[in-house]
Amino acid sequence: MISSGQQQTFHIAKSLAIKVKIEHNPYQLSLDDCFKMALRNNKKRAFLFVSKWLGKHIPIEPKKSLFIGALLGYEYKRQKQNEKVSARIIDLIHSIFNKPRELDESEWVFQTDDPVTFIGFAETATALGYSMFRCFPNSRFFHTTREEVVGRDSFITFEEEHSHATSHRCYVDESYINHQEEIVLIDDELTTGKTVRNIIRSIQKHFPRKRYTVVTILDWRSPEDRELFKELEQECNCEVRVVSLIRGTMTLNQTGPLQFDQSEGGEKSLSIMNPEITLTHLSAICSPPFEMIRNFSLSSNMETYQVPFLKETGRFGLQGIEIPQIEYWIKNLAQQLKKERGSGRLLCLGSEEFMYLPMLLASELGEDVLYQSTTRSPIHVQQTPDYGILRGSHFPAPIDEEISHYVYNILENQYNEIWVFYERMPKLENVDKMREALMYTGVKKINIFYFLKGE
Repeated sequence: MISSGQQQTFHIAKSLAIKVKIEHNPYQLSLDDCFKMALRNNKKRAFLFVSKWLGKHIPIEPKKSLFIGALLGYEYKRQKQNEKVSARIIDLIHSIFNKPRELDESEWVFQTDDPVTFIGFAETATALGYSMFRCFPNSRFFHTTREEVVGRDSFITFEEEHSHATSHRCYVDESYINHQEEIVLIDDELTTGKTVRNIIRSIQKHFPRKRYTVVTILDWRSPEDRELFKELEQECNCEVRVVSLIRGTMTLNQTGPLQFDQSEGGEKSLSIMNPEITLTHLSAICSPPFEMIRNFSLSSNMETYQVPFLKETGRFGLQGIEIPQIEYWIKNLAQQLKKERGSGRLLCLGSEEFMYLPMLLASELGEDVLYQSTTRSPIHVQQTPDYGILRGSHFPAPIDEEISHYVYNILENQYNEIWVFYERMPKLENVDKMREALMYTGVKKINIFYFLKGE
């Protein structure tokens, strides 16, 4: 990795490098602390910014990831109210990054003059959007989903062209979007902004309004892509603002065909441990505050999986006034689960778009706890310096064996226990395949916690 002032070059492979030039970084954040780079197994886009802040591909202290959402909320509020960045706030931000467990969420609560609807993009920004939403009590939130829910119509469906799983669905009540208030769209990064433009066109066609804001950690749009946003404003007769923590441009330099060393970083290992597996129904320990969503999902082979959904995820919509009840429930649940902890380091693992509630729970479990989530995205694994994905495993999704879930950067003998959190009771045969995929880690025990089972 080569740095030079406000420019930095990332060598992802022998034949591929990306140079970024920073234009906007008000909180003086380090790129090395923000992300690494990796190669996607995706012909639509060859590279990936592997975030160190999201709790997706790289394990993280859960409080740090929660803080990123709060920081996005602060930056959104700061720009909306045209406030200056003070030295005090920069010092505070860097202090929390260094000691995330000292984060006091109550200090990051903001008021807006008018209600706002926040929308987080699946799968990566479901927790990011949720953690930003919780900072605004007079707001509403939902996240898009890959799930196909039986008995509900998606009032808006749009495509994410560069993603491995492209379809986004929205299952909230129409009242969440059929209004004139501002909509805030939250994603972890903008490269071209095409996905955002897709959803704005889709919303504007059915529920027109005057203002949208796009909030993201990284904004790498080229001047040409930024011009497309101006054209979108003219086309849709609305204002589209973009708020980011870091903004710049990037230049790709590919000197030849991409070559991958498939032998490095795979699942084979000399130290094989057959971990003990336990399954626990969490709602039997501490009941969720709201009624479950009594709809079922449709699998890839068109089978109906008859287990309901949690309202508390935000997939079906939440109001800001409901946040205290959810946080009270999670704190109580964490107190119960602490009794189950063994000694040593613990990894809490969320599942695909089910990220925020496990992350919040992990943040309440005490010291020596890291958090990350599975993903549908296949990424090339290489054990080379500064590369973002060092290890990788894959196994069937908990309720759909036709969908692969990937988990990255779990190293050998890194954890004493792994706790896996599912929204809905998994199929036992898929649990066993996950256990086999994680045998290389050397972990002795895997606890699987699920919130809802079939009625």
